[in-house]
Amino acid sequence: VDMATPLMTQMTYEGKIDEHIGIKNSCATVDASITATKQNKKGSTLIPLNSSDNVYKEIRDLHVYALGQWLHTKAGEVRKRYDEVKKSSIVQQGSDTTIGQMKD
Repeated sequence: VDMATPLMTQMTYEGKIDEHIGIKNSCATVDASITATKQNKKGSTLIPLNSSDNVYKEIRDLHVYALGQWLHTKAGEVRKRYDEVKKSSIVQQGSDTTIGQMKD
């Protein structure tokens, strides 16, 4: 009889999703209110859990303790990029700016 197996816990981000929400066919089914748009607030929504989502691709195998640091780092990068765009002269030129120009 294996006494240790019942004490084992999944400690990756994907493992925690599977343990608490459940993953079936590479998708998690969540209440629609979590991902609600104005049109759809009832029922459930399928969230694909695969490598097509760049964020999920990076964090799926992270240990849950490393996830907080990863999120903190990414938030800092987003904040820095936002500040750069906000200060750029392209944004200050007016409403004729396109997203393509902002990327350059």
